[in-house]
Amino acid sequence: MLPTLRFLHSMRELEFLRLALSEGLMFTDHEAAYVPASSTAEWEELSAGVTVLLKQRLAALGKPWQSLSEGRRETLMSGIGSMRGKIPMICFTEIPEGRQLWFQQFTFGRYGVVVSRSWLERNGGDRVLYVGENSELSRRLYRVIATFMASTVLLGQDGEPVFSHHSFPPILDLLACMEQRSNLAELEWRIPGHHGFHSGQRATGRRLPLPLGDVEAVLVKEASEVAEVERLMRTLPGSNSLPSLPLVIHQPAVL
Repeated sequence: MLPTLRFLHSMRELEFLRLALSEGLMFTDHEAAYVPASSTAEWEELSAGVTVLLKQRLAALGKPWQSLSEGRRETLMSGIGSMRGKIPMICFTEIPEGRQLWFQQFTFGRYGVVVSRSWLERNGGDRVLYVGENSELSRRLYRVIATFMASTVLLGQDGEPVFSHHSFPPILDLLACMEQRSNLAELEWRIPGHHGFHSGQRATGRRLPLPLGDVEAVLVKEASEVAEVERLMRTLPGSNSLPSLPLVIHQPAVL
């Protein structure tokens, strides 16, 4: 029997499923974005307090705000604003017992693996933080990020203020765990991979081993594929030590 809360990683091709079972789940690049506001009025309200912090930092560096060109001021302010980028991750959908699967099947594919929560959390998985545009949480996050970014401003080789490269990795780490509230229906969990910004190797394309004992169920598109996937699982390491193989289900309407 499956737990009452399931974690589904979906895919579109049978070959992807074969590789997931035999070699592990792959880190792939996904667009991640943080947009705290959209209208000019909202941005002006948000940036008012940040400008004060930035002016204080520039004064301490001996580069007063009023000495900067308009273009440089805009560059600094936009650097503290919205953020987006492609970050490697492995994505899952939280499936409460009895939830219809048509949305996941249509959006992400009819093949998939249901993994154990313990495996997910052991590998750094967690539910994403859904943030509404210009919401109270969004504004609070903006103030935290902006305060941090302003504190890292330094003078470049040309004597002009720039953000330290060391300020971006922790912001990207946070961004990897955030999602726009308009996507709340996805009930997403993520295992973020290393983005490789400034140092280290990017995780894109790397596979995270998934022991067969941590697979709770396997979903397939065609009824004829059930037996094929069961045969594959019998050849995998650890299959002989399990009391039973994971259940292979043909295109279920619910889990």
